[in-house]
Amino acid sequence: MFGKISPQRLVAPQAVSLARAGIGVAVICPFPLALHKDPAVTVRPFLPEFLYRVSFAISTIRPLSRPARTFMRQVQIAIKSDYG
Repeated sequence: MFGKISPQRLVAPQAVSLARAGIGVAVICPFPLALHKDPAVTVRPFLPEFLYRVSFAISTIRPLSRPARTFMRQVQIAIKSDYG
């Protein structure tokens, strides 16, 4: 009836759009959804739980700007408060 079901790699906005439309589910980084709550999409824990390492891509030739340092600090604080 539905044909072959297989995982696909999509960027988060595309994957969430498909989930919102009821076409599929998405395993995504939760950061974009934390800022933009969407009543048509729910976030459920992925079980079994797994480690997700967050990294920052920064320049090796230019110093970090104050807004960049602030952003990094805020992400670290948010992760600690959400995941202890």
